[in-house]
Amino acid sequence: MKTRIFVLIVSGAMALTLALWARFGLIEPEGLALACASSQAWHCTLRELVVATFDHQQLGIVALVASLFALLPKLRALAWLGWVCGIAGLVLYSWDCAAVGTVLALLVIAHTASNTHNAAHA
Repeated sequence: MKTRIFVLIVSGAMALTLALWARFGLIEPEGLALACASSQAWHCTLRELVVATFDHQQLGIVALVASLFALLPKLRALAWLGWVCGIAGLVLYSWDCAAVGTVLALLVIAHTASNTHNAAHA
């Protein structure tokens, strides 16, 4: 149980850190946007890919769909994808579906941990 909480916190912190770096380091700097308008440097390509992930709420949709599929017993591991994508989606402008996906993923992870904990003590 403690390991699962640790993994939850670390994975959430990593997703949050990467999303914040992408938002404030790649997407929002106006100088980088202007420089990338006439350049095909690797960081400009990376910037375009990051922008494409939230252009049509894609991160939020992935979080929500993964979390919904995680409700099925054999697909519980997808809750982790929903958790990470949901956190990233909340930072990267995909908050509509990402909020629901993040909460649902967290509930599935907590429920799975609870069942595992109860089974170990039965």
